[in-house]
Amino acid sequence: MKQWLSISLSASLLFAGLAQAATPLIGVGMAKYNDNFQTILRHGVEKQVALLDADIFMENGQDDAELQMRQFRNLVNSKVDAIVVAMVSGKSAPEMMRLANEAKVPLVFVNRNPEPAKWPALTAFVGSDELESGTLQMEELARRANYKGNVVILVGDPSNKSSVMRTEDVEKVVAKYPHMKVVQKKIGNWERSQAATIVIEWVKQGVDFSIVAANNDEMAIGAIMGLEKNRQKGG
Repeated sequence: MKQWLSISLSASLLFAGLAQAATPLIGVGMAKYNDNFQTILRHGVEKQVALLDADIFMENGQDDAELQMRQFRNLVNSKVDAIVVAMVSGKSAPEMMRLANEAKVPLVFVNRNPEPAKWPALTAFVGSDELESGTLQMEELARRANYKGNVVILVGDPSNKSSVMRTEDVEKVVAKYPHMKVVQKKIGNWERSQAATIVIEWVKQGVDFSIVAANNDEMAIGAIMGLEKNRQKGG
């Protein structure tokens, strides 16, 4: 809820000048469509654009950074009134900001922070507080486990700073408690199915764990599915 409120406020402020246009056109570049979180994000953007009484043109980056960069250039060249982008790769950010800044097109990054040394004019970021996310998650897990137990971590994407920060923050919380330790970490690429497979393999390998910390909801659900499948098999 907090994140969608932020999107509404940021978009409204940044695009305030668009109200003067007859029917503003907002270009949206999504990282990919076949992902639950990206779908939620996409629907949130669509809802906000409708509230702004604007038209929308949306591109599917198909988890391909080069394809998304070509799509972004096309949006700029098409002279859309503003661009919202969920990047496939943070490495695309400098070029995206340069192109949008030169064309004087308002640009909002969502989910993945571009973290420029200096923010160009008409550019903003909307996303979660990663320090808060990882810390609150692990503190709650620790509390529920009575501050003892072995922890496994399902990592999203090691090239994504959000994933790196959430993992580091989980590890810092675990390190505070003498009867807790991290025993395994594995990359699940944010995906439910991969997380389920990883957890099943941990159980098969005899990894001793009682706490699972996942970098996102999809992998947490996958972990539950994996544990449930293992129980059904009598594991």
